[in-house]
Amino acid sequence: MRRELGSNSVSKQERLRFESLAILLEAQHDNADARMRHCREAAGILRQLIGRIEAAERQAARPRFVSQVI
Repeated sequence: MRRELGSNSVSKQERLRFESLAILLEAQHDNADARMRHCREAAGILRQLIGRIEAAERQAARPRFVSQVI
């Protein structure tokens, strides 16, 4: 449906359609925010895991001194 620029006449149906679109866009935005938060949390968990793996590898690479008791 095409309207001339400057026309102030908008039907009730069009207003409802615009309102529905606005609600859908807000919901998409909220979902994107939630997904972004979850992705950040997951990235943080992965970085912690990588840090623990690297620490374990460093620990395993250290020479071990065994004292001999005779």
